[in-house]
Amino acid sequence: MKRILCSLLVLSLLCAGVALADTEITTDGGTGSTTVTYTVPEPGTGYTVVIPASVAILQGETSATMQISIGTGSTLESGKTLSVKLESSANNFSLKLAGGSDTIGYKVEKDSQAVNAGNAVLSWTGGEVIPAAATLTMELTESTDGKTAGDYSDTLTFKLSVTG
Repeated sequence: MKRILCSLLVLSLLCAGVALADTEITTDGGTGSTTVTYTVPEPGTGYTVVIPASVAILQGETSATMQISIGTGSTLESGKTLSVKLESSANNFSLKLAGGSDTIGYKVEKDSQAVNAGNAVLSWTGGEVIPAAATLTMELTESTDGKTAGDYSDTLTFKLSVTG
């Protein structure tokens, strides 16, 4: 069995050698040719967007910030644009009491401008320098006086899209 496998291996190597042999020209004025090849690799695309898992407005404070960034080493095909949008707020921009119905309104801002559902918070076009992180501020819009004690929360959903 080993002998058969060795014989097949030797035969296949001989055939491969013949197929890849150089062209030999033995007559005056003879010609030969060669094929020149180059493979252009697929454009590299690989990006990471960093979105904090949570942000807390500390007791006694009225606002907190968070940063959304594009990871170092991210790549994007030239001319394509990666957008990060605030897709939605689960409680319509209200912090809701866990297990209760009380709410506390809040707003999201970027550079002192309101950010609503559907607004872009960060974008990057391939071929350009990765932008600085976007800083979002969550600020309470109503007083917490008289609110039921407990933990209040909301979930913001962000959506990535690549266009171009």
